[in-house]
Amino acid sequence: MAEYDPAYAVLMDFEGDGIVDDPHDRGGMTFSGITRKNHGDWSGWRKIDEMLDAGQPVTRADSMLAYLVKDFYRRSYWATMQLEPVASQHLVTQLLLFAVHSGQVRAIKALQRLVDVKADGIVGPVTLAAVNGFEDQRGLAHLYRADVLDHYARIVQNDTSQAKWLRGWVRRGMAA
Repeated sequence: MAEYDPAYAVLMDFEGDGIVDDPHDRGGMTFSGITRKNHGDWSGWRKIDEMLDAGQPVTRADSMLAYLVKDFYRRSYWATMQLEPVASQHLVTQLLLFAVHSGQVRAIKALQRLVDVKADGIVGPVTLAAVNGFEDQRGLAHLYRADVLDHYARIVQNDTSQAKWLRGWVRRGMAA
C-alpha cells in the first residue's frame, strides 16, 4: 500500500512555497500548487488574504497554512483518487504529481489505458486490480512517466506560450 507523506513531500518539491501570480500561468494565482481559479473555495485563501493585507510573508512556514495545504491534497487528491491501495509508491507519486498539474481524470485515464481497462477516470476495484496485478510494476511506472512527458510535449506543441514551463514539467515528470 502506498503512503501519502512521501508522495506529498515530492509534490511540495515542485509546487513551491509562496504566492505565484504569473499572467502566463493558466492556473492564475497559486499557492503551493493550489490555484485560486480552480479552488477558490479552499479555506487557505482566507488566511492568505489576511496575511497579504497585513504585509506578512505567505509561506508554509505558517503552521496553519502548512496544515491546510497538506490537508487539501490529502482530501482533494489522495482520498478522492483512492491512491492508498496502489501497490507502487513510485507510480502513486507520479499519479499525484500529474493529477495536480493536469487534472485527476486525465491522470487516471492515462493509467487506465496503460493497464487496458475502461478509461473512465475513476479508480475503482477494476482499475486497482489491473494496476496492482500488473506484472512489472517498475515497467508500468516507466510507461506512465513516458505518457506524462508526451502530454507535456503536446501542450507546448499546441501552445508555444507554454514552453517556458516545459523544463519544470519535465523535471516533475521524471521525479518519481
